Amino acid sequence: MIRDAFTLEDTTAAVDFGGGYPLGNGEIGAFVMGGAPVNEIRFSHNAFYSGRRPAHPIQPGAAEAFRRMRSAAIRGDLEAVYEEAAGFIGRKEDYGTNLPVGTLSLSYHRRSPSGSTPCRLTSRRLDLREGISERLLDVMPETSGWRLRERCFVSTAARAFVLRAEAVSSDTDSVDLEISWMGGEVTEDAADALSFVTDARETLHCESPCGARLTGRLMITETDGYVRTEQGRLFVTGARFVTILLRMGVSLETAGGMALCEENQKNKPYITLQQEHAETFRTVMTRTTLHLPEDVTAAFLFHYGRYLLYSASQPGSPLPAHLQGVWNDNVACRLGWTCDLHLDVNTQMNYSLSETCNLPETLPPLWRWMREQLIPQGRVTARDAYGLSGWVAELVSNAFGYAAPFWGRALAPCPTCGVWLLTLVWEHYLFTGDQRFLQETAFPMIEEAVRFFAEYVYEMDGQVHSGPSVSPENAFLLSDGEKRYISDSPTYEILMIRELFRIYVSASGSLSDTPGEPDRSLLSRVQELLPRLLPYRIAPDGTLAEFSHDYPIADPQHRHTSHLLGLYPFDQITPDGTPALAEAVARTVEAKLTPEEDWEDTGWARNMLLFYADRLRHPEQVARHLRALTDKMMTDNGLIFHPPTRGTETIYGRVYELDGNTGVTAGIAEALLQSHGGILRILPALPPDWRTGEVTGLRARGGYTVDIRWETGNGGPDGTSASQLRWEAHILADHTGTLHLSDGRSYSHRRGEAFFIRGEETCISS
Repeated sequence: MIRDAFTLEDTTAAVDFGGGYPLGNGEIGAFVMGGAPVNEIRFSHNAFYSGRRPAHPIQPGAAEAFRRMRSAAIRGDLEAVYEEAAGFIGRKEDYGTNLPVGTLSLSYHRRSPSGSTPCRLTSRRLDLREGISERLLDVMPETSGWRLRERCFVSTAARAFVLRAEAVSSDTDSVDLEISWMGGEVTEDAADALSFVTDARETLHCESPCGARLTGRLMITETDGYVRTEQGRLFVTGARFVTILLRMGVSLETAGGMALCEENQKNKPYITLQQEHAETFRTVMTRTTLHLPEDVTAAFLFHYGRYLLYSASQPGSPLPAHLQGVWNDNVACRLGWTCDLHLDVNTQMNYSLSETCNLPETLPPLWRWMREQLIPQGRVTARDAYGLSGWVAELVSNAFGYAAPFWGRALAPCPTCGVWLLTLVWEHYLFTGDQRFLQETAFPMIEEAVRFFAEYVYEMDGQVHSGPSVSPENAFLLSDGEKRYISDSPTYEILMIRELFRIYVSASGSLSDTPGEPDRSLLSRVQELLPRLLPYRIAPDGTLAEFSHDYPIADPQHRHTSHLLGLYPFDQITPDGTPALAEAVARTVEAKLTPEEDWEDTGWARNMLLFYADRLRHPEQVARHLRALTDKMMTDNGLIFHPPTRGTETIYGRVYELDGNTGVTAGIAEALLQSHGGILRILPALPPDWRTGEVTGLRARGGYTVDIRWETGNGGPDGTSASQLRWEAHILADHTGTLHLSDGRSYSHRRGEAFFIRGEETCISS
């Protein structure tokens, strides 16, 4: 249960992933279930993937099949497009999935002169500020003064899970502890340690047995009790304290070969490990804070999304955060859509808060994976699937950088998913102004992608088209009622290409005076194509058209809204600059929600509606979507779950996805501060119930750190529904320049300068 904005607390054990407490260091994930006398801690690893890099992910003749698909699409023969797509789609070939590693089981019994008694749970809590889970155990909580405290965390410095159990009462009674590991082959390698080996093997996503090998070691490093091993278990008897370390490493060809720490490395004392870990987490978690006196749940979710992403993705992580971050509930990996790196919204939403919520250190694993895995495979896809230069990534990917088309005609072709990832790279430059990052990391990725799309698009009737491809993951109905997915120039693809071309032009301007300047002929080509890309189209019902044709949508309340990305995360559509298109987006969202009980609700899908409400500056709708998330999809431990929906397997019920939580955090931040289009907007979509509050440490494009404090009056003097919102903001500039506010004010400043601004406005309740 949520206790306050930084704390979960409960007095009962968790029965599933909806109740446990997540811990992580960007490599090892631990989920503490908190039972007593037996506590189970379920482990996962960021790089523990089944599968392997496919030898032939592209069908022979795929490029020729695509050319035939395009010819058929130009003729308007979408049935022929569908038939030809059979020769284009990719090959799955041991695609794989992330898998759970194993479970640590700890059984506590109090030892006293009267005998041994099982311990009971008194309370358990998770402190987001320090990244530490704590439990208090007792025999008879109502009468006994004896207490056992258990603390655990996953240390980045030690690359290990650390657990400390110690008696905190003054009497001399002690504890007996039985420790066992379930997962893989366990051996006793010392009097105080167990080793284990397990392989990532499964048959749902792999055609042959292949995948990572994980080795681990579980050891007692400090205790005043007696330790022995017996039948693959550790026993500690008569102890007042015990410290346990669990280390694990994965051997995976493309994930950095995360080897174990040296066996002879001297372990630091527990108190040192705990203090170092707590200080690291506290520095990160308090860098950005939110105080909402009227809505503790929203404040907690804001902090929780940051906590979960930082726990799942750190500079040393072997891979970026997958569908479940760094954890694994053993459900997603048993579904058809796997526990992987989906690129049509999920991976992007995982990292949607990294810039605005001041967590840039979560991004390096994503850049590294793109550069070392995805882009090299994307070059193969560009060449063999399309017959073009550059690189391209399609709808799904994994630890091995899979970039080929999906292996089914409902989800391929979809070549712009890699572009969406690239926009995160560009955003990092916009937020930091890091010229070296732009020149050495971002621009080479961007320009090589532009080479593909400058060749991929085609001209017809004076306009620039693309495709045929899909609009993830929606379908339309042909006149005979057949459901189809692939057509010419879907809105999603055109807007992604438009965004890529806009970024390339802007990035080229930023590098015009640096070594390795842009390819001038390519830049000229992009500048000529950009204004002639097919424009947005408003459908007869006033919604934003998803396709370039007028065939009816197969599922009008489908969870995906990919054609609305021009509003968020991009600024191609704005209420001020393109009011008609902004209104069309609003009508599209309302149509999706009518009736609301038929909307295909998921955490990430509802978060997209939250983002749109933020950008449309509709505070009541922001509140509506936040309520839907907390009322329908949030569990006791604050995680946002993906409920069973149309088209998904329901045998396992709900599924945890990291993007449900990270998206909530990003959506709350966007309601409080926006900075797209070169304009800083303070409290642009503040929910009406947040009458007072304070946020610190938000980041804005252009290199600004912003703190905001606000309060709202209780209404007009004549008893009307009008109220006065007053705010003040403290802004620290990273650079010399000029800050532009949405009310027309401008402030020239120097690098490192801090200044205050104030504002007020009259709000009318709807």
